Amino acid sequence: MGQAIRKFVPRAPRYVLQPTDNQVLRYGSEQDEHTSHQTHIIDLSETGLSYLVDRECAPQIGDMIRLEFTVPGHQPVAWWGRVTRITEYEPAPYQRMRRDEEGGHLDEVLVGIHFQDVSEEQRLAIREGLQNRLDELAAERRRERWAKWIYFFKEYGLRILAILLMTVVTVGFLYYFTRPSDNYDAERGAPWGQRYPWFNFFSD
Repeated sequence: MGQAIRKFVPRAPRYVLQPTDNQVLRYGSEQDEHTSHQTHIIDLSETGLSYLVDRECAPQIGDMIRLEFTVPGHQPVAWWGRVTRITEYEPAPYQRMRRDEEGGHLDEVLVGIHFQDVSEEQRLAIREGLQNRLDELAAERRRERWAKWIYFFKEYGLRILAILLMTVVTVGFLYYFTRPSDNYDAERGAPWGQRYPWFNFFSD
């Protein structure tokens, strides 16, 4: 049954929530509408989301789950979703450190949810909210890159200019003292002591 559900559920482009996003998800089972639990959302799309849960508390494929969360760039929402996949989850090092600090268990699985009975208007609102958030992140990354370049030139600009100037002077010096003089003969070479006569300190 799980394979059949997973096969025919379409996958929309997913947005991985950032540390600055509201990642909190409150959820509950269809059988117990009065009890809710809290966890972290990993990624989100207009068709569903993925969240973390302790392996012992994981739902079953096909279960209906009550969801309450906040779409980035949008207001909080509450929908129903169906469990379509359960996969192993290996957190990144920084996520593992954060979970340790928060007292979270590391034996977790990733639960994939497909939204149920979501209107086209609601899908559009999610899509626009996620796109706005992606645009904000892209703008932040551009600002960070420019800030790094500005810092680099402020910190090392004078040194780079000094190195370039010394390189130009060195190349010019070598070029001047290695180019042929006017009295140079390709067959005999330059007459001894006449190429740079100002160096003849001991000549009569």
